Amino acid sequence: GTNNSFQNVAAGTYPNAVAVNPVTNKIYIANNGSANVTVITPAPTNAIPLNTAITPFAANTTASFAPTFTMTATSTYSPTAPAPQNIYFQMDTTNGTWTRATNTGSTATTVTATGSAGVLQDGIHIIYFFATDGSDGTSINPNLVDPVFTKQKRSLDIFSPESSPIIGGINAYLFMVKASPTAANVSVSGRVTTAEGRGVRSTMVTMTDQNGAVRQAITGARGNYRFDDVESGQTYIIAVRSRRFSFTPQIVSVTDNLTGIDFIAQ
Repeated sequence: GTNNSFQNVAAGTYPNAVAVNPVTNKIYIANNGSANVTVITPAPTNAIPLNTAITPFAANTTASFAPTFTMTATSTYSPTAPAPQNIYFQMDTTNGTWTRATNTGSTATTVTATGSAGVLQDGIHIIYFFATDGSDGTSINPNLVDPVFTKQKRSLDIFSPESSPIIGGINAYLFMVKASPTAANVSVSGRVTTAEGRGVRSTMVTMTDQNGAVRQAITGARGNYRFDDVESGQTYIIAVRSRRFSFTPQIVSVTDNLTGIDFIAQ
């Protein structure tokens, strides 16, 4: 990437998709013809002596819409390791505004801080983070020694290097937000009959959810029907389709197993 050079890498048969994982620093190629995946590990770079680690969630999953992260930066510069000063982070991109985490503790070579991600949607997210330390950037940010003196005489020898923080490596942590409770699955059942109470067999019963998805069931010999594995917490429209009889659809809110959702021919 520094000089636009390239290198050929052997893949499988008919490779048709490429994905890059910034967390594992690997490239994945889906090979359609050979039905496998080629994994490429780019050439490693020199280790950065200032890195930040994050305390992972259990199973890398959080039930909070607004999780809080604990991050620890460690300096391994040698022979002198300046103490890390601050940790910065942002969510799902490295192109936005970095937020400074709140420092909660430190040692001679480490600093620990916490940061809140704000409100996140359910799904996969990546938090990016890095640390800064107090190393001197001697060739940048020249500082005037005596501003009053410089009004009378300006010379290059009155500038001295200003302390400039050095940033560490940008690290990443992939996690899942699963804050919405999983609705329990229940059953809905009833009977389709004539006005005289006789069961109407081999008749189609439909159940339509809030998104328009339709399920179907066929009545048995006594007109009974049943829908299993129904997601609770939703509202459904249940209707009966018949060439011989007319039935009024019903709207039901499902919070538990429902029985007796009967239909009587008009």
